[in-house]
Formats: sequence, structure tokens, C-alpha cells
Amino acid sequence: MAPHPRRRHPTTGPGSGKVELDRRPSFVAFKLVNFDIDDEQLKPGHVDFIEQEILPLLKTPHFVRAQLTGEASRTGDFGYDMQLGQRRADSVKTYLFRKLTDTFKALPIDTTSVGRTQALGKSDADGADDRGVLVEVFLGLPPPKPVPPPKPNPNPNPNPDPDREPDYVKKGSAGDDIPMFEVPGGAKLIQTNADNSLSFSAGTIVDCWVRGVGVGPVTISEGKEKRTVLPAITGQVEESDRFGKVPVPWNFDFKLSSTFASKAGTAAVICYSDWVKGLPLPPQ
Repeated sequence: MAPHPRRRHPTTGPGSGKVELDRRPSFVAFKLVNFDIDDEQLKPGHVDFIEQEILPLLKTPHFVRAQLTGEASRTGDFGYDMQLGQRRADSVKTYLFRKLTDTFKALPIDTTSVGRTQALGKSDADGADDRGVLVEVFLGLPPPKPVPPPKPNPNPNPNPDPDREPDYVKKGSAGDDIPMFEVPGGAKLIQTNADNSLSFSAGTIVDCWVRGVGVGPVTISEGKEKRTVLPAITGQVEESDRFGKVPVPWNFDFKLSSTFASKAGTAAVICYSDWVKGLPLPPQ
């Protein structure tokens, strides 16, 4: 019989949590750290962090899903550390279920383990951050606020001082430094098995930023053209040029790759446009 891959160690001090990445309103990543060696039980510090930082997000109407990934430090064999990481992730999920049962009928919370494959410390002693659970929370974009139509301007030049005009009015779409603004109604949450079409009128250039973590390729269809982009935490820009009388009607359709849809299933897109003469002034 093989020896036990770990032996019980003393406790390692209080548990805690931290924000790893904050990309609201679409994504936030937290990390619960310093679990006791060879143990999956939540400490009071973990519970306090969950109550103050994580649960409020999971109780909002914008919550889409959560991914819990258990981790372990380097001491111990690979198979045992994978099991330990899974137990830690399951421990967090059990606590969340207990707190959210009265709130949600279905809880889209998944667990997995990477064991010690992501460990940075070389031993248990310096692996406090490795003995943890990564908590990724995916959020849906709130619906865009309706933009009232611009009021008629009786004075064609209400501001005689050209230096006080916005950059997108002074520059238009000329030059390399193109001033852009967020298109009203140009934001959308992309999901599988949903209507992911987006239509709006804007200038001659539109940038669509696709954002998501753990999301596979997204196909963007516009007219007869199809392009595929891979979202990242920092966003992926898709720029399209079209020339004609403004405002130009733009029609997009976004599709998540079926290969990754079952794992992620959601991403966010925000569209930006240049301002050219003939378009209403964007909101300040």
C-alpha cells in the first residue's frame, strides 16, 4: 500500500481573500487563500470575505454563472493534489449553496481543480496563495439607458470658442487618432441559444469589443463577411470600415463557438463609433 502523500501539519494561520481581477460590469475574479495544509475547511477569514465581497454579486440580477477552481501547493503527488483542489472548490460551493438556496431555484455554479499545476511556491511553507480557490463570477451587462433624442438647436453655433468643442467634433473621422464614443444601444450580452443580433445607426467606422474570460472564439457576421475573434480579459477589437451617407445602418450577429459554449456560454460586446458631420452629437 502506498504511503499517504501528505501528513497532517499544524494550522497555517487565518484565511483571507482578495480581488484578482475586476472587469465590471462583465466579470470579477476573487481568490480565497491560505487554506490549512492538506485541508479543505473554510476558515473564518474566508467566510468573512465571501459574505462581504462575493455573495453580494451573486445576489444581483446581473449574476450569470460562477466558476470555482481549487488549487494546492506543491508538496504531495499530482493525483492527491487534484483531489484536494476539488474538495476545496466543493467546500466553497457548499457554503454558497447554503446561503443562496432561498434566493435561486437553480444555481449556475461549477467546480473544477487544477491541483498544484498553477502553484508558484516551491513548498507548503511558501505556498499560502497556492492553497486556495479561484472564484470567477460572470455578470450580464445591464440594459443600456435610453438616450433621449437631441433637442433642436436654434443657434447653429452656440459655442463660438472652437477650443471648447469636443475632440470628435473638431477632428471628425480624419487622421490616425480617430475620436470614438460608445454607441447608444450598442452593448449586448452574448449567450448560447439566444438572439445575439445587434443593430444600430452610427458613423463610418465601428469597433466592437468582445470581452469574456474562458470564452472560446466568437464569430462576428456583418453582411456577407464573417470574422472570428478570441476574447481575452483585455478585450479584442474588431474594426470595420464602410463609407456612405451617415448615419450608416450597422447590423451584427455574434455567435459563440459551440466548442466552448458549454464551458463559458456568455460574453459581452460593446460597440464604439466615430462621429462625422450629419450625426447627432453623442451624449456628454
